[in-house]
Amino acid sequence: MLTGHLDHVGIDRIAGWARDEADPARRLVLELYDGDRPIVRFVADRMRTDLAGAGLGDGRYGFWLSLPAGLFPMPVHRIGVRFVDTGADIGGSPRHLYRADPALDEDFSAFVDAQMDAAIAAAERPEQLEPLIAFATSLTSRLVGAIDRFDTLNRSTPLRDIALSTLPDRLRRSADKLAGGPKPVHVPLHPDPRVSVVAASSGRLGDDHGLIRSLVETSTGIPLEIIVVDNSGVVETTLLPFLLRGGARVVRVARSAPAAGSSALIAAYAEGQRLARGEILVFLSGLASLADDALATLVETLDRAGPSALVAPRLVDADGLVRSAGLAVDPLGNKSPVGQGADAALTRFRVLRPADDVALNALVIRREALLAQGGFEALESLEDYATTDLAFVLRAAGGAVLVQGAAEAVLAGPLAGIAMRSAGRSRFLARWTGTLPRIGEEAAGEARTVLFIDEHFPAPDEDAGSVAVFSHARAFVRLGYRVVFVATERAGHAAARAQRLRARGIEAEDGIGSMEQFLATRANQFDVVYVHRFHVARQVLEAARGANPKARILFSLADLHHIREERARAVTGQGDDHAIAATRADELSAIAAADVTITHSDWERDYIADHLPEARVAVALWDLPGLPVRTPFAERQGLCFLGSYRHAPNGDAIVHFMTAVWPRTAEAVRRDGLDIVGAYTDALKLGALPDDIRLVGYVADIAAYLDRKRLMVAPLRFGAGVKGKVLLALSQGLPCIMSPIAAEGIPLSAELTEALVAADDDTFKARIEALYADPERWQTVSEAAVDWARRTLSEEAVTRALADALADAPAAAGPAHAPAPVAAKALA
Repeated sequence: MLTGHLDHVGIDRIAGWARDEADPARRLVLELYDGDRPIVRFVADRMRTDLAGAGLGDGRYGFWLSLPAGLFPMPVHRIGVRFVDTGADIGGSPRHLYRADPALDEDFSAFVDAQMDAAIAAAERPEQLEPLIAFATSLTSRLVGAIDRFDTLNRSTPLRDIALSTLPDRLRRSADKLAGGPKPVHVPLHPDPRVSVVAASSGRLGDDHGLIRSLVETSTGIPLEIIVVDNSGVVETTLLPFLLRGGARVVRVARSAPAAGSSALIAAYAEGQRLARGEILVFLSGLASLADDALATLVETLDRAGPSALVAPRLVDADGLVRSAGLAVDPLGNKSPVGQGADAALTRFRVLRPADDVALNALVIRREALLAQGGFEALESLEDYATTDLAFVLRAAGGAVLVQGAAEAVLAGPLAGIAMRSAGRSRFLARWTGTLPRIGEEAAGEARTVLFIDEHFPAPDEDAGSVAVFSHARAFVRLGYRVVFVATERAGHAAARAQRLRARGIEAEDGIGSMEQFLATRANQFDVVYVHRFHVARQVLEAARGANPKARILFSLADLHHIREERARAVTGQGDDHAIAATRADELSAIAAADVTITHSDWERDYIADHLPEARVAVALWDLPGLPVRTPFAERQGLCFLGSYRHAPNGDAIVHFMTAVWPRTAEAVRRDGLDIVGAYTDALKLGALPDDIRLVGYVADIAAYLDRKRLMVAPLRFGAGVKGKVLLALSQGLPCIMSPIAAEGIPLSAELTEALVAADDDTFKARIEALYADPERWQTVSEAAVDWARRTLSEEAVTRALADALADAPAAAGPAHAPAPVAAKALA
């Protein structure tokens, strides 16, 4: 093994060592390079007492070469030393050599020096030198960025290569501190960034560096660029280029006099907007840090909210107090921070919520929406009312202004954009006075409140029940309700699941003790109580009714447990008749006790009507977007089965399919393989699998995975309720061959029923082979599935079904649902 290190690179000499560990007596031949240009070969055979003292052979592995003057004439050279045997660089190689006195371009250097001297001599005020500082800072930023692009291995602090003694005292103190302190922040380079972050310099070097470091550390995986606009006029921030590497640049903008109000900040945003390349623009100022995944959450929120939306994070201080969860604007145009001074841990400030306005410190908007209003250049004259006017324009155009409480940003300075004596206020009022009273009246209305109770916070990537309850909670947000969600059990991933709920405007209460205590302390606070799953209803239904006697009680079935148990006994012979009968009695009792029972299945609705004619029953599926089919038939291959394998019907189904159907399927199908996908595959106990069956397990991005498959199979022999795997496949245009049990309760069209439902193993096999080999038939079925999903599984259909369920409930608690505020419709 060849080892070594380049210890020193200078204008007049280089030094280091190299050794062959496999043959210590051998002397290695090395070659000096300037970039990719070879200069000279030499032998590493000089005595190094430090190596001998360390026990490395006889120590004769050193080299030092005296270099002739003029060998490296340019300002910057990339010096490398390589093993001749392998062509690989030795340790510490390559390194950059910076010349303070380059032999070339002396005329240019003299010209620049003369211009600088003349400008300095003519200056009468410090502001007159700012254009030169801005030029030098921007040039430095470009040069540091260029080094990164040419030398992706160099991560040394550029400040260490500066002769600090040559800097003025005022700047040297900052540079000296930085040289031994913070390391440069490396921003990954993206040739086509989707997100452009424009950060206005605070004028405090440490704060700017900390914000960018936090942004990079908490936003991995986002294709972004960072543009720091420095119009602070502060000398120490000229060092910013040395602290930002890769996909970041610093632009220093000169200003001749201090700007009033928020004009300087808006001017900085305007400059960054002009340089930004991303379709999504993020503007930041006066922040200390961002919480984990804050930027990703804001971008996802903007994507959901539509093209004319403005989104901001919740702003807090270092002491854990809310600084702003949006701004409220009263009929006189006065602005006040929502939640200011409240405990930042309070759930009501940690959820997505509409706002009249947001502070200038942090906001996210689509480039197209901002430019449609003339950009920040057009808003500059409005000063502190710049974002206020923008928010009202976007809302008037049908857009939304949202504060994402699940995304937290810590302020390092004051709130920006809240001064009410701003000159922009009169311009704002002249335009919007007629609108303000109406907005004030809407805000005064108090939303009704619904309490969701489930065993755990939903995990939509793990089970269909979670998908359903998450969908229904979002539908209540769209209906204008304040939604509170609690769990009877605390799972290991409760915090992350709670955060997902809050990001959609749902107040996840994850700090409760016992459910009984929670219900008692929140007595008479809920207009509707939605209880999900039978075993949860058995536990809390009576207590929920007692604590909220005027509330409507909705009992949502994941499925009818006793039906699933009866069918499992018929197929497998396992189960106890007395236990099944007890489950049936308890389940029907819970249905009778609820004001309305919600099922996903037409079959279960009819079954309940036969056994409990007085029960009120509503059918509500869950929403899934009907996605256009992106991957054509020819680029797809293989079958898949999807399920959570703690659920007994799924384990039985895949084992039966593997033994009774798959081995008899045509070789052309089996050649492309069968994937077993989903959570908790360790529960299957399958043993050794044949080569044409693959145990995939949990897949994080299931939509992308299914987009590569040609067919899904759902050969369930027992079970109850609607099968989430079937709805998911159809919504993506993936044909799913299914048993009657898998299809039960789903209102499929006659075309889909004919193509996809198979009553026995032979028909199942025939359905697979017919679709797998026929691209035209596959395309027809795929398009029919997407069309069905868009009509049946839309947000509108689910919201309408739940509104009908409320209307069908007893009227003791008043109207079924309050009118939905306009701003609330965009939340879910």
